[in-house]
Amino acid sequence: MQPVLRSLGWSLRLEAAWAALARPDLQPARVTAQHRGEYEFISGDGPGRAATAGALLHHASGPQDLPVVGDWVGLRTGLIEVVLPRTGALVRKLPGEGSEIQMLAANVDTTLVVASVTNEVNLRRIERFLTLAWEGGAPPLVVLTKVDLIPEAGRVVRDAQTALGTVPVVGVSNVTGEGFDELALHLEGTPTLAALGPSGVGKSTLINRLMGEDVLATAEVREDGKGRHTTSHRQLLFLPGGGALIDTPGLREVGLAIVEHGIEVAFEDVAVLAAGCRFPDCSHEHEPDCAVRGTVSNERLNAYRKQVREAAAMARKVDKRLAREEARKWDKLYRDAKTRARQR
Repeated sequence: MQPVLRSLGWSLRLEAAWAALARPDLQPARVTAQHRGEYEFISGDGPGRAATAGALLHHASGPQDLPVVGDWVGLRTGLIEVVLPRTGALVRKLPGEGSEIQMLAANVDTTLVVASVTNEVNLRRIERFLTLAWEGGAPPLVVLTKVDLIPEAGRVVRDAQTALGTVPVVGVSNVTGEGFDELALHLEGTPTLAALGPSGVGKSTLINRLMGEDVLATAEVREDGKGRHTTSHRQLLFLPGGGALIDTPGLREVGLAIVEHGIEVAFEDVAVLAAGCRFPDCSHEHEPDCAVRGTVSNERLNAYRKQVREAAAMARKVDKRLAREEARKWDKLYRDAKTRARQR
């Protein structure tokens, strides 16, 4: 394993996947930024730019098959031809009524869910980020910024920790440095982080502090304590002490893609209590002898129900979309076969 690749996050798992690929004509590289129609990458030879190979585009069944920031890929002559198997892929449903998804980042080990204490902490939005992180296999850590701006910040952080259960919650000040020693303990030894959160919560300033220099543009806080949107695209940065961090633009909506276990992990308290319900399929709404209802707060239980309903609706949409895509595929094969038959 090349030392340069190892410093970029190359691992024994990736080494094995690369060997199984058996493509000596390709060069391994990691995607560091994504633009319209082009990617930035870094390899053992340094940084560069590449486009997606036509064959990769042709065979892709959706965005999940195409490169995203954090991916390890195989390059040849300025084209990305292969995307290596991922871990920790963060995916959301795009806004709207459809079932299209957006890949946010790949090969993430820990997700930093960033919010601000300067206004009421939106626990419901944080819970949705937690589900996204757990579903993607990148355990979350909640970071509450701007604790220097309000006197009751300590109470806000403690209340958030109580409400969110076992997920670590750390309050920090990007100005005074408060909380960064605690945050460093949580992040120690993490190969790749990804920072998620809405616009204006101080995410870019937080990342600059972790980087030890101003690598991202920031904007002054408004009079109401809110920040301004600054990040315009996803990018991977390398931390001075080792490891990488993926910055993402602020997300207004956190739509849930296909969810198999993320909700149950994000709402672990509900899942544990549900084991005591009389009925194994208890919806925790009207059934008798429900162990959840009345124990968990109505706000949190309603949030859980909402996510379950949303995930079920998304799964139904995807089933219909896949059926349509399968029908189109066979229709195209049939038409191509007729065309070839006429040409004989």
